[in-house]
Amino acid sequence: MKEDLTIWTVYHKDGLLAEYPIQNPETHKYYAAHGDDRGEGINKLNPAWSELVAIYYLWRNGLKSEWIGINHYRRQFEPERLPEVGECCCYAKYDLGDTILDHYGKCHHREDLETAIAVIDYRCGESNPYSEYLRTSRTLLGNICFVMRWEEFCDMCEWLFPILNHIKTSLIGSTHYFDEELELWRDKAVRDFGEERADYQMRTISFIGERLVSAWIATNMNIIQIARVNPQP
Repeated sequence: MKEDLTIWTVYHKDGLLAEYPIQNPETHKYYAAHGDDRGEGINKLNPAWSELVAIYYLWRNGLKSEWIGINHYRRQFEPERLPEVGECCCYAKYDLGDTILDHYGKCHHREDLETAIAVIDYRCGESNPYSEYLRTSRTLLGNICFVMRWEEFCDMCEWLFPILNHIKTSLIGSTHYFDEELELWRDKAVRDFGEERADYQMRTISFIGERLVSAWIATNMNIIQIARVNPQP
C-alpha cells in the first residue's frame, strides 16, 4: 500500500516489541507511550490516559499523514481500502447487551460516565448526539483503534481533548503537574475500588475517552470496515 498512510502502533513497555512485532513495517510505526515527550505531549500521564497520550501527541505536534491510524500493540489491523471523507475503519465493534452507560457501570464507576455526559451536555447542548449515543447505544467501537483521514482525526481531537480536560477537572479537580494528576487518579481508584484494583481502575479518563472516541466516530462517520485481523482479549 503506497498511499500516505501511517498506522501508529502504541505500546507502553520496551519488552513488548519482540513479543508483538509490527505486522506491516511499510505502514505501521511504533509509538512509545511511556517514552520521553519531544514537543508538546503528555506521555507521563500514560498510567491514567493510556493510548490517548499517543493521539494527543500526534495531533498537537502535527505528525501528519493523509490517512492516520491508531493501533494497540496487541490489536493491529490493516484497512482493506482507505477511507474517503466521512469514512472510518475500526478494529472492533462490541455488542454490549446493555447500553454503554449501563455497561460502564458494571465494569467501572457509573457516576464517572454520568459526569462525562453532563460535561458533554454542558459543552454541546442537552440534545447533542454524543450524550444520546452514550445513554442509549448498545454497541461500542472499542479499543481506540481506527484509520481515518488526517483532517477528520484533527476534528475529532479538537472536540475530544477539551471535553476530557473538563471531565478531569470535574472528577479530580484542577492539576498542574503530571505526578500530582496520577496520584489523584490513583487515590480516586482506591476510594472507588480498593487498593488491589487501583492500578487498573485509575485509568478512568482512558475508559471514558474510549467511549467518547466511539461516540464521535459513530456519530460523525460511516464505518466501512471492522477489521479484527489479529483479535486479542
